[in-house]
Amino acid sequence: MWFGNDYYNYVSKEVLASFENCYSNERIGDSVICITLYEEILDFENPINRERQIDFKRHIHFEKILQQLKVLAEQQDQDPQIEIETGKYPHGGIRLLKHYVDKNNELIPKSKATKVIINEYGKDGDILFQRVEELC
Repeated sequence: MWFGNDYYNYVSKEVLASFENCYSNERIGDSVICITLYEEILDFENPINRERQIDFKRHIHFEKILQQLKVLAEQQDQDPQIEIETGKYPHGGIRLLKHYVDKNNELIPKSKATKVIINEYGKDGDILFQRVEELC
């Protein structure tokens, strides 16, 4: 696993660098840490390696990180640039993609958009229907 500056917002370099129950833990330069839990990547079901996975999650307080990321995702989803809906739609589609854009058709948060481009997709991923709606 490779960790860099963005990840250190959730887990400090010191916490990652102090993890010892692994095959290797290397600091690469000033900003990257590489942790390999076990030598063979496909050996993840080995009971010893499963314990290492659990130990690593405990060490970095994985559940706390997960909750932080959920809150962040909820905050970001409040004003999306793209929305995806699934269901059954009038032209036989199973998915709608809504792209919120400005007057130049550039993606922009929904709250600032001047129009929405709505594509209805079939099960094979083909666009079955498209419409553009002006927003107030």
